[in-house]
Parts: sequence; structure tokens; C-alpha cells
Amino acid sequence: MRGFKSKILLAFSIISILTSCSKNNDVNLNNVQLDGVSIGDSIEKINSEKYHLSDRYLEDNNTVSFEEWRISLSEDRTIIKIYAEVYDQIELDINGISCSSIEDVMSILGNVESETYDQKQQLEQAIYHDKSDEIKVSFVYNITDGMLVYVIIEEGYE
Repeated sequence: MRGFKSKILLAFSIISILTSCSKNNDVNLNNVQLDGVSIGDSIEKINSEKYHLSDRYLEDNNTVSFEEWRISLSEDRTIIKIYAEVYDQIELDINGISCSSIEDVMSILGNVESETYDQKQQLEQAIYHDKSDEIKVSFVYNITDGMLVYVIIEEGYE
């Protein structure tokens, strides 16, 4: 009987660990902002004088490219995707708390399993989903020091 109870306890422990490190962690991502901007905001909310326009990227009518970030827009000019470099000029806030490392992010949103983003550059990403609001956020960080490098916020849930 003791062996059976031990196996049951072990099984619950494993399930608990797996669910706490789930790849599809469902969390509220409405309060993830980059320089005060988030998905669904108007492009007019961005202070374009603060950033440097870029011609490095192929651009279409629905993309605004700065050196620091690229923003995709819907037909009504609201933001549907943000790809931002957060290690320099753009500040990441989650629930009003400034974050600069993956440790900061996970302390607010919870732990998720990370996956390789770019092996040569030693970058991994932690992906969070908000199923109810259909938002996905990837936090890309350097594995040597845990500092955030990119944040990718987009509409849609996979």
C-alpha cells in the first residue's frame, strides 16, 4: 500500500511540475506594454520623434519600421504586431512593473518552458499566450545573462 501511495504522490508531483512549466501558459497579457504601447493601440500613440525611421526592412503599407522596432498595423491603423529591441531604448512594462530580464518576466507571468530562438547568438525565448484576448508574446533573451533582447507581441492565438 505504501508503494502505491508513493507512486500516486510522485505522479501528482510530476503533473504539477509539467503544468507549471507549460509551453502554452495562459496568462493575461493585456498589460504588456512597450514604451506605453500595446496591441490594439492606435499607431498615433507612438512618439515617432523618439525613434529612428528605418529603410532596412521591406515595408508595406501596413508596417512602420524604426531601427528600434517594427510595427504591423490593421487596416484601421491599430497595432496588431510589435517586434521590439528592448535592450537599449524601448522599455518593457508588465502590470506597470519595468522588466529587463527573463527573471523579471517570469516573476510576474509565471514560469514557462523556454525554447531555442537563435542558437548561434545564444538566444532563447519564453512564449506566453492569452487565449481569451488572443494575444501571444515571445520574450527573447540571452542565455548567458538572462537579459531581454527582443519582445514580440502579436494578435492571434495558435
